Amino acid sequence: MKVIGIIGGLSYESTSQYYLDINKISMKKLGGYNKLEIIIISVNLDDIMAYANKDEWHKITSIFINTAMRLEKMGADFIVIPCNSFHIVADNVQQAVNVPILNIIDCVGSHIQALGFSKIALLGSKFTMENEFYHQRLHNHFNILTMMPDAEERDKLHSIILNELCLGIFLNKSKNFVKKLCKKMREQYGCQAIILGCTELPMILHQDEINIPLVPTTDVHAEYIVKFAMKTEQEELQRAFFHYSSIGGYYGYSRIL
Repeated sequence: MKVIGIIGGLSYESTSQYYLDINKISMKKLGGYNKLEIIIISVNLDDIMAYANKDEWHKITSIFINTAMRLEKMGADFIVIPCNSFHIVADNVQQAVNVPILNIIDCVGSHIQALGFSKIALLGSKFTMENEFYHQRLHNHFNILTMMPDAEERDKLHSIILNELCLGIFLNKSKNFVKKLCKKMREQYGCQAIILGCTELPMILHQDEINIPLVPTTDVHAEYIVKFAMKTEQEELQRAFFHYSSIGGYYGYSRIL
């Protein structure tokens, strides 16, 4: 089985949730006390956010490349970025390492396709909602149309994520805002389901609290991570399609499972 490498600290809340989910899922699949091997290197989120707020994505790319290369040298067979927003630099990081990055957007796209949905609301940070990387990848690879809230709602959701959820603060008024936003996206925009496109959002809203289908990206990603880690080399060759960059090596997966 493959060793999982995680670029952690984006935030500590989501990183810890990934660790818990991966271990719970793998123990259920493997039985007993068996678990998958995980290597985590945490980065300083304060530095990362400072660069993100100034659109200095090249500096974030450099930090992620350095961390990914360290994970690869430590024996990671593939790498995970447990954050939707920072997948904005995932393709650039992928070009710098020789092991695959299991892209969260591909996992989400495959999951939504399996559910039979084609028009989805995307909720997350402003980095995720307002940049094109998430929308384009879902559309180009999976023919999924994504809608997002209006500007004022995006600002409020962004504030909830950064100033509350990333700090381990969970308020009922924020939960209610997210629930109302989900209902609005279905009723006014005709969205078939809601992507909780921030790995902290599933901590504040669960499927049993709302009658609109949710796509909790943390849960979806964790399931795919375990499945990919348990795949044999022969299964990968039979079922995965690789995109190669001009310099060679893995560029990402258009289909993971």
